[in-house]
Amino acid sequence: LEWADKIYGQGISAVTKGVKNLLAGERHFAITRAVEALSEGKQGTGTETFLVLDPKAPKGSSSSDRVMGPFKDVIVFMIGGGNYLEYISLQAFANQCSPKKNIVYGATEVVSGTDFLDQLRQLGSKTQG
Repeated sequence: LEWADKIYGQGISAVTKGVKNLLAGERHFAITRAVEALSEGKQGTGTETFLVLDPKAPKGSSSSDRVMGPFKDVIVFMIGGGNYLEYISLQAFANQCSPKKNIVYGATEVVSGTDFLDQLRQLGSKTQG
């Protein structure tokens, strides 16, 4: 019976660890992964077509001539809906960097969960009607 208690304890421990990983917020949103790749100059991450405006780049340089990070200051602007979770994810990333990054986040519209669901409901009714 002692072995059963040991296995049971290990099983509970594994489940607890899994739940902690889910709730810890350790995963990054796509926007955070893109900012990380762009600001740290990582190649082959799918961000090669993203627009990067570098005020220190020489005049007349094209986006193919862009300087590859690392960048300390980043401005992220979403055309369309932005949300609080993306902002929090970006700030968590900025705080864990060494040296710390300054990330400013903006969007043409910041939507709440309720507003987002309302927008989906409206889109659904348009496609069914």
